[in-house]
Amino acid sequence: MRNRFSPAHLSTRDTLGPCTELGLAFLPWSPLGGISRSAVDDPDVAGPAPDTPFHALARTRGVSPQQVSLAWQLAQSPVVVPIPGARRPASDRDSAGAAGLTLSAAEVAGLHL
Repeated sequence: MRNRFSPAHLSTRDTLGPCTELGLAFLPWSPLGGISRSAVDDPDVAGPAPDTPFHALARTRGVSPQQVSLAWQLAQSPVVVPIPGARRPASDRDSAGAAGLTLSAAEVAGLHL
């Protein structure tokens, strides 16, 4: 299945259960939707850094909000395969780091926008 799915777009979440039961890959498009580039990620961006639970956890864990978002998606089901787009090699490397970021059940439960 390929559906829009991200912390800000949860309307297709009900599809995850059947995909998990059937072992079908669930490929979220726009998996970083709602996780804006911010001063947390780029000190040249003007204005205060967003203070969402994703940004707060990223600061605590020493990773980017994008990594937290992707790790959150991976924690939803073993069939979730987010494929974020990137324009820079550094963004690709950062996104790949989400595969090694394991969130606790409490962290997953506390993440929302």
